[in-house]
Amino acid sequence: MALPAKDGPIERRKLDRYEIIAEIASGGMGTVYLARLEGAGGFQRLFAIKLMHAHLAKEPQFVAMLLDEARIAARIHHPNAVGIVDVCNSDAGYYLVMQYVEGFTLDDVLDHPELTRRDKIRLGLRILYDAAVGLHSAHELVDDDGESLHLVHRDVSPQNILVGVDGVSRITDFGVARAAARITSSRPGMIKGKPCYMAPEQALGKDLNRRADVFALGIILWEILVGEMLFYSEAGDAAMLARVLYDEVRSPRDIEDTVTEGLEAVVMKALDRDPTERHQTAREFAEALEEAAREDDLIATTHQLGDRLQESFKEAVKARRASIQKHIAELGTGSTPIASDVYEQIPKLEQRPSYLAPAPDSGAWHEMTDEGQEGVDGSADTRSAMESAPAPANETRVATPRAKAVEAVATVSTSDAATEPKKQSPWLAIAGVVMVLLGVGAWFVASAASEREAQEVQEAREAEAAAEATDRAAEEANAEASREAEAAAAREAEAAAETARDLAEARAAGAAAQVEAQEATEAQAAAAAQAQAQASADAEERARAHREARASMDMGMTTAMGIVVETNPYLHQ
Repeated sequence: MALPAKDGPIERRKLDRYEIIAEIASGGMGTVYLARLEGAGGFQRLFAIKLMHAHLAKEPQFVAMLLDEARIAARIHHPNAVGIVDVCNSDAGYYLVMQYVEGFTLDDVLDHPELTRRDKIRLGLRILYDAAVGLHSAHELVDDDGESLHLVHRDVSPQNILVGVDGVSRITDFGVARAAARITSSRPGMIKGKPCYMAPEQALGKDLNRRADVFALGIILWEILVGEMLFYSEAGDAAMLARVLYDEVRSPRDIEDTVTEGLEAVVMKALDRDPTERHQTAREFAEALEEAAREDDLIATTHQLGDRLQESFKEAVKARRASIQKHIAELGTGSTPIASDVYEQIPKLEQRPSYLAPAPDSGAWHEMTDEGQEGVDGSADTRSAMESAPAPANETRVATPRAKAVEAVATVSTSDAATEPKKQSPWLAIAGVVMVLLGVGAWFVASAASEREAQEVQEAREAEAAAEATDRAAEEANAEASREAEAAAAREAEAAAETARDLAEARAAGAAAQVEAQEATEAQAAAAAQAQAQASADAEERARAHREARASMDMGMTTAMGIVVETNPYLHQ
């Protein structure tokens, strides 16, 4: 929507420290704005800001989805992936600040009318190689504990591969990526992404890993080589899903002579419906692609890509830069904080190449996925509801097949089933109609379940809060139990120490008693010995006295006998 006529410069629109210049694109989740950050000494830099729609900013589940995207993208630090610079919350709602990539999408390059088939192949393969390398860096993300996030982009498509005028290509838009760190998750069986760029397991709503993104890379490679869309159908999303699941993939060499055997092998391996038979990583795919493309000089260098883009998109780049400067010049010196009532007053940035058809509005597919496909993350991408510049009088606007495919992504209708291309076999047409009906039914079920889903999300959050409270209570109980256990252990240790002291004292007392007993025993023995010696001496003395007495008695008797003899006359006869 253009600004209303007004005399003099308009008020500057501020979102915290960022100045909103113009709208780049709008999608199901929010709007991407071109913003400027100014600093000291004339410093200024352009950023892209994704701001949630006002009606979604009040819904917790949508805020969680935006913050999920921020958490995932903030971990990506690679030159071939668009990263998040900042995430903020303001009166206008949550918003992401991203790199602003001055350039175009792979889609724009493949649709350029002035490029030859060989040019599109050489440039396209370089762009796809860079995107695969950037995608591999996202697949390799780990959490703070070093555990893999098991990230799957789920929306790898030409619209989400950006190429700057510097020749550097980047993978972008992780809004529907699946990762272990996400707070929000898809309902079982819910499919997210663009139907004609899905892997079979993704179309069936199965559990995914990085090999689903490799299949999408294979689809894009096939389209670069052939110049046609592989699974696109005018019959709508259900028919495209049927083609993804059942169509035989033709070898690109059967259609395009430029394709070498090496490139044929790479693309057919990536498009194997058995995930175990594909390239197991995006890096493996990129390395095989580069090696095969060098056989016939079918991959441009980064410098060659940048030079050719600046040459072929010269007028588009010039017009975009002029549009930016025009909007900056219109800004005044005031400062008006951005709010919901000024959304419609922000001008749209003129940036689509004039030969491309207008981009479609968001449609039922976005509602089915609950998230929408912005198609722009910090870029000059032009696939989501942007005003295109009027075509010059001598130039005819062309609705390219690729643009039609993007339009098809935005709508789901049972009436489309009758327009299946003539190349489709009858059974496939019937399958397409059935899947269309199933798809529409799924849409109504998803719409009817949206309120219930919101309630389930709220209940899940309440349950999570209750679980956290329970965890905290358990932690406190564990801490208290730990403290009591430590106190009990301390008491037991003190008791053990006291027992040890008592035992030591008892042992010491026992030793002293033993010494005293020994001394007493020795004293008794000495006394006994002394007594025995005394007794022996006494006995000897008594024996001596007895002997003396006896001797004296004997002498007395002898004397007496002599007297008797002498005095008895009869003894002398």
